[in-house]
Order: sequence, then structure tokens, then C-alpha cells
Amino acid sequence: MENSLIVCYTIMADEELRPFALKMLTVCEPVFSGYELADDFAYGHEFDHLHTELAGTISIWIEENGLQ
Repeated sequence: MENSLIVCYTIMADEELRPFALKMLTVCEPVFSGYELADDFAYGHEFDHLHTELAGTISIWIEENGLQ
């Protein structure tokens, strides 16, 4: 799944990344809502779960919609 994210970065021009990131924010909002983000969140095991879930969500979106 993460290969899709790497490919996404390498084939998109820098000026395309910001609009894509903003679109992905909307797509990923439900994922973020499932976690209680606190100051020490990055140091817990939940951070790894969030990272995996976000990567999967974005990869699935790219597979279904392509890079737009």
C-alpha cells in the first residue's frame, strides 16, 4: 500500500501536491476522528495504527479514483 504513496509523490508535480493533500484531508477525516490526539500521541502504539490506517485509506482512494 505505501508504494502507492511513494509513486504518488514521485509522479505529481510540487504544485499538485497541496490540492491533493487537501483532498486527502477530507477523505481521511473519518480516520482521524477515531483517535484521541494528544500531546504524547506520537509516542504511543496508536500512532502506528493511525499511520497504517491513513496509508491504507489513501492507497484505496488512489486505486479507486486515480491521481486527480
